[in-house]
Amino acid sequence: MREPVGHRVFRERRHARSARRHQHHFAAVPRHQRRRARLVQLAPIDAGEQRRHAGHAHPVVRARRPGLGKAPFPFSERAHHEPGGHALEQARSGPQLVLERRAVPRDAVHAGRDGAREVHQHTRTHTESTCVTPQQRHLLRFIDPQHRIHGASLSARELTCASMPHIVLVAPHFLENTNRYISAFAALDGVTLSVVSEDAANRLPDALRKRVAGHYQVRSVSDAAQLAGAIKVISRAVGNVDRLTGALEQLQLPMAEARALANVPGMKPHLARRFRDKDVMKDVLRARGVPVAASALVSSVAELRAFIDKVRLPVIVKPQAGVGSRGTHRIESAAALQAMIDAGMVPTHEHPLQAEQFIRAREFTCETVSIHGKAVWRSGTRYFPSPLEVLETPWVQYCVLLPKEVEAPWTDFAEVNDAALKTLWGPETDVAGTALTHMEWFLRDDGQMFVSEVGARPPGVQIMPLMSLAHEVDFIAKWAELISFDRWTDPGPRKWATGAAFLRGQGTRPHVTSVRGVEAAKARAGAALVELKVPSVGQQRASGYEGEGLALVRAPTTEGAKQALLAVIENLQIRY
Repeated sequence: MREPVGHRVFRERRHARSARRHQHHFAAVPRHQRRRARLVQLAPIDAGEQRRHAGHAHPVVRARRPGLGKAPFPFSERAHHEPGGHALEQARSGPQLVLERRAVPRDAVHAGRDGAREVHQHTRTHTESTCVTPQQRHLLRFIDPQHRIHGASLSARELTCASMPHIVLVAPHFLENTNRYISAFAALDGVTLSVVSEDAANRLPDALRKRVAGHYQVRSVSDAAQLAGAIKVISRAVGNVDRLTGALEQLQLPMAEARALANVPGMKPHLARRFRDKDVMKDVLRARGVPVAASALVSSVAELRAFIDKVRLPVIVKPQAGVGSRGTHRIESAAALQAMIDAGMVPTHEHPLQAEQFIRAREFTCETVSIHGKAVWRSGTRYFPSPLEVLETPWVQYCVLLPKEVEAPWTDFAEVNDAALKTLWGPETDVAGTALTHMEWFLRDDGQMFVSEVGARPPGVQIMPLMSLAHEVDFIAKWAELISFDRWTDPGPRKWATGAAFLRGQGTRPHVTSVRGVEAAKARAGAALVELKVPSVGQQRASGYEGEGLALVRAPTTEGAKQALLAVIENLQIRY
């Protein structure tokens, strides 16, 4: 005897005990409502309570998970059994599977042809939005364009190998640039995407939200325990998590700690600290003979003075885990050191500072794609001037140039880059070694090269869009493919030289008071100007070197890109 639990979903009594362990609430939707089904956010619900969906009220019923199919429409769940009661949003679309009468055997993946035949006989497909249990997710690859299931002739090994990777992307807030990364993962064929964010799901654009399988809201994405809790809930609702990733530097260590807590493949804390903790990074590189500046982690003023006595002035002092040169100071005299101390930047045991020997040199970057610890592709840019010089000189405009040619000094640096990455990856060349890294390095006039810093994440300062423009390829999409499948296809040679100018002004007021020369800048840059963002009067003054405005340029030659950048920064004037 079968007990009805929802529209065309049944629970057999012999599985009742298991069903109670995996019960799940959803609103049952009649057949005629399926085509109009849409993602709605449900408040906490109890059995028998009425919920409104697609303009009609339907009874709330229970369904077993994961053995039986769920309601045939996207749903939203609030996971109150987790600490903090954060919300989980889940939805699916496209051709998927739903069980009609019988459950997929729990050991179907390992049941060989018989298990696969059981799936084939007792499942069907929908072209509209449906929900799939974690056990069924691995079968989605075998639905052809006519929506026929081809599981009966597949071995257990083939079924296992064909699983769709489930990616969890950490996106602090659903801003325009962040949504580009979400869209890149969501657009990948064969990927299930879930998102962890501090924003609610309704902050996502509707078109993008429909392509996200799961959403979990946390109070802070910097809290590893909250991330791990989100992963565990998403794993139960959507399926086992194969990758936890995020593009921001500040997320790398919390994500690594969350992977360890939730047993997710990828970079773990001890490896993440090599990239995030600048002192650990320099010690590891120095021990293997990779050229780096002399450095020390100081926890008192006395230790800082001792380091200065050892390497002599000037020195650089910065936070232990800083981002984008923020909080960085160049100390060239005893008076400058005392001024920094008087300003409150004092090293302590709780908040030590990174002290480094200052190197007078030109500054470059090296972007590297690694798969399982092996470098498979490189690119590089030049800073004009260095970020530190920009911070020290408020009126200087900061530019990044990606030349059209792949030549020295970037080609000469490849050997140092390879040695540095192999040292940092160490023996862990599995999932953890698949990444797009961003390395900053110095070239002195005598030809000596030094590694400055390395980030195991996509580069900032507009380098991703610059590479996209230069190759006419979406590099955010390529990074998403790399992380999801450990796969990289060569984008081919650069077709353009590209550059970015970060626009900031002069003055002492806390906001923008005037913007002049916009039309002149456009005229001088001409067709090379791809994008221009100009601040509005009254806009708050930015604290970093990125400023309030941005210009992106591209030209057939490197010199042409340089001239376009000069045309913008020489003509456009911002006042505070």
